[in-house]
Amino acid sequence: MVTVSKVLQKAKNAGIEYPIQITNKELVSLLYPPVKTTESKLRTEPDLSYIHREIQRKGVTLTLLWWEYKPENSDVLMFTQLCERYCSFRKQNSVYKRTIYKAGERMMMDWVGLPIEYTDAYGQKHPVYLLVVDLPASSYIYTEPFRDMKLSSWIDGHVHTFDRYGGVPRMVVTDNTKTAVTKVNCYDPKLNRMVFLPEIATVFMLGKDDMRVPQKIRNLSF
Repeated sequence: MVTVSKVLQKAKNAGIEYPIQITNKELVSLLYPPVKTTESKLRTEPDLSYIHREIQRKGVTLTLLWWEYKPENSDVLMFTQLCERYCSFRKQNSVYKRTIYKAGERMMMDWVGLPIEYTDAYGQKHPVYLLVVDLPASSYIYTEPFRDMKLSSWIDGHVHTFDRYGGVPRMVVTDNTKTAVTKVNCYDPKLNRMVFLPEIATVFMLGKDDMRVPQKIRNLSF
């Protein structure tokens, strides 16, 4: 805690005598001059090129890389500072193509990340797989954990997503997840025909004239 006597001592050390004609900003600069940093105390900057390479590996996150960088250096960047540095690095070293999404046009969904585990009441561990859905126009995200990545879970994920959003997009875009795609092809991928089951057809129009969206389901507008 700074006391009056300490402030007066700082003023004496800085050669400040009353009366004095200076602004408050100048007074603060005299009382609290900037601390000179020696070379030994310079902060060690993270290797952003290494971070950029490592983060592309499966299961690697910025949080893990920060914890890896932290023990090796006594004076380190905080996690938020590392995120800012890395975002700036990507903007300077990457080529981006800006994509404009229309509200309600499409919905992205896929299984993401590595499986996580939970322990039941009997002490047994079970894997959990995360299904993540995103509306790119509004960045509205829905995620749900499942015990497996079987087709039944994939269909339940669709139904629960539409129910949560309260509407349907014009199209659903998935990655090459084996649950939905049986043959990968850049131009004409072969989809699992079991995806087009009544459970999904009741809430989503799949381009068939004989299917209608129930009254409680509307087209998404976000």
